[in-house]
Amino acid sequence: MGESLSASQRTLHGLGLVGASVIALIPMFRSVMVTLLAIVLIELYMNKRANGKLIAVAVGIAGVVALLSLKAMNPYLFDARVSDPSDVYARIAQSQQTMALFWSHPFNGVGLANYANAAEKSPQTYYHGVGSVGSAHNTLASILADTGITGFSAYLVTQIYFLKAFWQLKRRGTREALLSFTMFFYVFLSYWLTGLMFTSGYYSDLNLWFLFVTACIYKFGWTERLPNLQANWSWSSTPWRHFAKYAEPING
Repeated sequence: MGESLSASQRTLHGLGLVGASVIALIPMFRSVMVTLLAIVLIELYMNKRANGKLIAVAVGIAGVVALLSLKAMNPYLFDARVSDPSDVYARIAQSQQTMALFWSHPFNGVGLANYANAAEKSPQTYYHGVGSVGSAHNTLASILADTGITGFSAYLVTQIYFLKAFWQLKRRGTREALLSFTMFFYVFLSYWLTGLMFTSGYYSDLNLWFLFVTACIYKFGWTERLPNLQANWSWSSTPWRHFAKYAEPING
């Protein structure tokens, strides 16, 4: 973020964070809530600065207040999206169906993006009386069922190397590298916690955003902080000194 942000810039940044958080929470996806809670807890534990801990506590309190407000304003929505366990039961039943599809074609899978068609032809599974929904609701599980061990192994290796690249960046030890690794870890965590509860990896716009943001973070981590050019600048230290004679007045 930089160390010389003005008060107005910090205020604008804070408003942007609040706006982004509200937009992310409006659809009431449990995966988003779990992700934000995990990041807040990690930041609360890792951040050594007092203001960082206060911000994390404030975000946690705001989340609890938001849930209580939702229960008061719209009890039906609160029950459907928060307190009702039937959706969790459906996800468990769906996981059982996904594993059944995988074992039916363990090496090459049922075909890329062919999960829905294969699920229609397979028996529906149940957990506590709630049936499977016919969609993996899990990026890794969907890749495993679609492409089998062959595609899943290759995909898993790419994610491991992705983490390795940022871990090597972190070992540089510079402020930019450490900040980049922290931000990447939160973005990666957001992408994959949601991806384990939703087939988000199949949305091209999300993947393009994910790669673009991580590329920007990676570039920032490898960019050295420039010295204070204004303090170190002198006329003789620049190539323009060779043209100084042409800038002098001819007749004094």
